[in-house]
Amino acid sequence: MSEAQNQEPAEETHPSPAGETPCGNGEAAGTGPLSPELKVVALTEQLEAALSDADKFRNEVQYKEAELQTVRRRASEERISAVNSAKAGMVRAILPALESLALASAHIPDSDPLGQGVKLVSRQFADGLKSEGVTPIDAAPGTLFDPMEHEAQGSIETPDYPPGHIAQVIRPGYRLPDRVIQPAQVIVAR
Repeated sequence: MSEAQNQEPAEETHPSPAGETPCGNGEAAGTGPLSPELKVVALTEQLEAALSDADKFRNEVQYKEAELQTVRRRASEERISAVNSAKAGMVRAILPALESLALASAHIPDSDPLGQGVKLVSRQFADGLKSEGVTPIDAAPGTLFDPMEHEAQGSIETPDYPPGHIAQVIRPGYRLPDRVIQPAQVIVAR
């Protein structure tokens, strides 16, 4: 081997804060040993820089954690909204059949076995919808008209109810916890 290959590689030198040498003996190049006060100052500066970096990284981590929580919350809300939209579509498709069954059961005598069957099927539909979170909208006569849940089909003069209250229900309304599926169609007292 040549003499150049036999030599060990030289130690890497990195600049050190406050004039310390890479060998760590506390001597600056060309000067004598550092005084204890200068060593304390140099170490204090290093500590302050490290603490500043730690604070910066801690703040970045906290920001990223908050951002991740926000993304997870939004994804969860969007998932719930998508499920409820699908439920609302399914319920809208079933409501006409449920309303027809309710209308038929109201006109069939209780003594008729067919009428009992129609009422049973109607009740099963209503129970199934209730288990999915679908609830009827309160539209009983005398209830205050709410344009967010009721759809006015007309108005009538009546001494039975105060103005702005429901006087008659034409068609029941239904809702999920976060949205109206079908507003109740009503006649409003004036």
